[in-house]
Amino acid sequence: MIINIDFDHNNTFWANNNIIFEIIEEVSEKKCVTVRFNTEGPCAEVLGVYDLLENICHMFSVPRKNVEIQTHNQIERHPSFKITKLPLAHSFPTVQNEFVFDKKYHTKNIDDQYFKHLGCFVGRTSWDRLWLSSYLYEHHKDRVIQTYHYDLNFNKQVSGFDKVLAMTGKSELIPIMANFLQKCPMHGPDTISNYPISIENNLEIYSEYPKFFAELSCETYPEGDTFFPTEKIWRPIVLKTPFIVSGPVGFLKNLRKLGFKTFYKWWSEEYDHYGYHARVEKITEVINYICTLQQSELNTIYNQMQDVLNHNYELFYKLSIEDFKNAFGHNLVIN
Repeated sequence: MIINIDFDHNNTFWANNNIIFEIIEEVSEKKCVTVRFNTEGPCAEVLGVYDLLENICHMFSVPRKNVEIQTHNQIERHPSFKITKLPLAHSFPTVQNEFVFDKKYHTKNIDDQYFKHLGCFVGRTSWDRLWLSSYLYEHHKDRVIQTYHYDLNFNKQVSGFDKVLAMTGKSELIPIMANFLQKCPMHGPDTISNYPISIENNLEIYSEYPKFFAELSCETYPEGDTFFPTEKIWRPIVLKTPFIVSGPVGFLKNLRKLGFKTFYKWWSEEYDHYGYHARVEKITEVINYICTLQQSELNTIYNQMQDVLNHNYELFYKLSIEDFKNAFGHNLVIN
């Protein structure tokens, strides 16, 4: 039996004790267990899954080699547990097979007086998304197209305040984030108001892409050792838009392993060497740089980027499961 681990986007599954009981029952009866992260690819260590499984193995004297973790995290690794990496679910095949956008959405209207420097589209809130989105709103709101679906009237728990404060000790960030949330839900060009937002709906904002220069993509999992690219990065790629990524350490490096090109020729991508709050702080430096550029400079840079943007677009539609296998050195298993 495969036990599916469900968790929320605060990176915890402990609220569902049934999962733990199922794992214990399986191990105690069969001396082995297989757990799966459904269609997701978080860092199992960050979730506390390694510690849980190691404690259960110790409790029932079960060898760690009898434990299997099935995940869509392309770089998951453990010295003792069996790690089975699954092909990327939902977002990659959906975008690749169903969405080829009209060429008119592949170019930027930079000379338009309403043209913006950045786009940032957020549905579910998290600490890094809240920090970066509130930063954009506080310092550059006239240069950004933003969405943020958080609704204070319906969401009783604010994801982000405590974690940002604990990581940084910067209490001055709290009123900035609180002021931003008072302006939410911020649908902007995104008319979707209900959750969950399907991938198809998430891509419906494509008409906005000619109106801004670069996208700040806030990936699903910003913590730990994971590479789980979603429609949040595929979307700017298929719409030929430069991107900055809030995600885990090495996200850009892993994109390059697949053959994609990034934008270090035009701004610092030093942020990719950092995680957690240090990454966010480095990203704000890139944001500040881009938002100081004049329209003529944006035009020049955008023209210089054409080879990179075209390369990424063409590569995306050629990628296969085998390419992921070759890039990350594992045996992919198809569900």
